[in-house]
Amino acid sequence: MGAADRVGAGFVGDVVYDQIGHMKASSFSVVWVFVFLHAAMALEAQSIAQLYAAQAFHRMKNSPKKVEAVGRLKENNWFVVDTFILLDNTMEFQKTDLAPFIDDNGSVVFLVAEASPEYPGGDVAMQKVFSDLLGNIVSGPQDEVHSTIAIKFLVNEDGRVTEVGTAQEHPEWISAARIETCLSAINTMPKWRPGLYEGKPVRVKMLATINLKE
Repeated sequence: MGAADRVGAGFVGDVVYDQIGHMKASSFSVVWVFVFLHAAMALEAQSIAQLYAAQAFHRMKNSPKKVEAVGRLKENNWFVVDTFILLDNTMEFQKTDLAPFIDDNGSVVFLVAEASPEYPGGDVAMQKVFSDLLGNIVSGPQDEVHSTIAIKFLVNEDGRVTEVGTAQEHPEWISAARIETCLSAINTMPKWRPGLYEGKPVRVKMLATINLKE
């Protein structure tokens, strides 16, 4: 274990999947979860796998049902297991730790909250920002996705966006200029509605994915 802290250990898969829908044999489900302080690695606390796993809860509407789902996950120790169906029809399980962590400044950062941070105008408005900047190479709902730019950032208690950076290495055919354009767009975003836990604003690590047609 490293310098960061997280809380809880373990997992109950049925509880997780009941909150977001039944798992299909041809796919796998990922969720994001919420925890309290205990030992964990700083890098692990914001890995691309964890940030992608958090997306399932980001997509849940902020509501009492979501608060209940987070509470149920808390009762089951805040790990989630993703299920993969292999080509030979056997099942493989991958355990993901989505605990909050303490950053280099000694502040607690969450990967999930009872109310997720929200961009002004919602996802549609944020998608329009990238479409306006990058043009028609941004995939629409009916378009085939050729590649994805993944960017991580922090939404602070006051809604400010900071700590913007790439979340993973990108393939060579995505130009550095396009990636930099996306980074600049997020760096200059207006304040978000901050994430909440127990009614109080909290710092939440987020992931933005921009799908490209080429």
